[in-house]
Amino acid sequence: MSTVLLTILLFIAVILILVGLVGLVNPALPGLPLIFVALWIIAYTGDYEYISATSLVIIFILTVIGLLLDYISGVMGAKTAGASKQAMYGALIGGILGIFFGLPGIFFGSTVGAMLGELSSNQKLLQTGKVGLTTFIGFIVGTAFKIGIALAILLYALLVHIYYWLF
Repeated sequence: MSTVLLTILLFIAVILILVGLVGLVNPALPGLPLIFVALWIIAYTGDYEYISATSLVIIFILTVIGLLLDYISGVMGAKTAGASKQAMYGALIGGILGIFFGLPGIFFGSTVGAMLGELSSNQKLLQTGKVGLTTFIGFIVGTAFKIGIALAILLYALLVHIYYWLF
């Protein structure tokens, strides 16, 4: 592989990692998948010597787990408050629609959706408030897990490269 192509691919990988890091806190960007693709490019440029195919499979599985936790955490938060089915569907739909309403929609879409669903279901304000709060907490917990998984993946890649650089 030519030096120019190698440099371009590594530059693209660094950009993908940086955009992926932003995507960890901004759900409009697919943070974990971008980081995975960046590490795949890095593995490819190193002929899978530093980051092996097995490592990539494990990183892919962690990426999928992080995505699943992120998407269902708000719904699971609503469920812990004894939310109705309408509230859980509302959390899911609100999370998806929230992407189109900028940063406030991203952070509060699933919460508002769950609250509207719960309010339409039983019309009790206290229960609606509990559902909204636990949905938001679920969103925060899911984001924290996603960030933790991303940091673990990036730390692994960094340590592997340091190891091969030193030895």
